[in-house]
Amino acid sequence: MKRYILLISIALMAASCGKKATVKVEVKSAAGKEVLFSKLNFNKIDVVDTLRLDKSGKASVKFALPEEAPDFYYLSYGRKRLASLVVKPGDKISVVADTLTGSAKIEGSPESQRLAMIDSTFYAAIAKFDVWQQELVQAMERGDKEREEQIKTDVSNLYVQYKRGALKTLLTQPASFANISLLYQQFNSMLAVFADPNDVYLFRTIRDTLKTLYPTSSYVKALTEVIERHDANEALREKIEKAQQTLYPELSLPDVNSQTRRLSELEGKPFILLFWMPSEVSQKVINLHLKEIYNLYHSKGLEIYSVAVGDKSLWATTIKEQGADWINVNDGKGASSPALGIYNVTTLPAMFIFNKEGKVVARDLFDTEKLKSKISAIL
Repeated sequence: MKRYILLISIALMAASCGKKATVKVEVKSAAGKEVLFSKLNFNKIDVVDTLRLDKSGKASVKFALPEEAPDFYYLSYGRKRLASLVVKPGDKISVVADTLTGSAKIEGSPESQRLAMIDSTFYAAIAKFDVWQQELVQAMERGDKEREEQIKTDVSNLYVQYKRGALKTLLTQPASFANISLLYQQFNSMLAVFADPNDVYLFRTIRDTLKTLYPTSSYVKALTEVIERHDANEALREKIEKAQQTLYPELSLPDVNSQTRRLSELEGKPFILLFWMPSEVSQKVINLHLKEIYNLYHSKGLEIYSVAVGDKSLWATTIKEQGADWINVNDGKGASSPALGIYNVTTLPAMFIFNKEGKVVARDLFDTEKLKSKISAIL
């Protein structure tokens, strides 16, 4: 009997050890210093261990993964990320990093190598995007229309080219766990790489492929939630756009002078309902476009009800500097604002265009010319 108990114990220990992974790190330029080993938990990063590098700049960590599935981990030194890893149970990964050049050589993990390639390509695109966004704001502020249009063209081409490459990367190896990182990439909070409603098929493709390999993975379950949320939002969007009632959900929020402004004040007028984030430079650009449209059509009856989500002091400064003379409100509750739930807003910015009868005639028209055309048609 004791023998059987011993055999069972050994089997359990073997099973437990089989789930463990090992990560060895070498950072010669940081010998004797500390490197953080962290785990991605969806929207936050938690420190798993603090590794003290020896005199030769080496350290290692052995750990059990919480699931029988891959997970995302990071090695960082100070504020600098040394490497992003996709770790599977049983992996033995080696990372040789250089804090000066920012380079890292990864061995023992093809998934981590693929993730490094994905990240490198994305960061290069982001660097260009951020520069052009800053230049776009400057061009608009000085009224340089020619430069503004050129930058828009450059940004559009960058986005299209990057998305085309990302799509190829996804479909070339649909069973790669690193694809999850690619699916969630964003140039900023208003521009995800796969933001088009039709892109949901990519989420389904990757989810269905990975589900057969890692059915218990929390990330696979998260992909399912994204797909279900998309389907629910599309159903709600259709209901709103097809609704025949003339009344719309009421909003009652404070403006910059702490005066309550109601959406129902605009009854009988065509209006734009905008939800946006003042902390995002790219979303501030939207106000500059709206100012042009407001100045053009306000005398003909157009109104704007703008709901800001975020810091109230930054918001107040922004609308003053931009001369946004329409109705601006902000309840200071950020992402917890009930206004977002009332209109089922899950991503920012979000725009609803209402006609005089209070019906939604369009959504998310952030192209200035298309928005002008729609507003002109409902006046």
